[in-house]
Amino acid sequence: MLEKILTALAEPTRLGAMRIIWSGGEHCVCELMERLGA
Repeated sequence: MLEKILTALAEPTRLGAMRIIWSGGEHCVCELMERLGA
């Protein structure tokens, strides 16, 4: 289980998304996509 989580977080876009979400506040999908360049 831990290996799967760490593997997912190793991907830069997923890690960036987690950083944004973890920072607190509300975020819409369009904001996440723009900030991640996705």
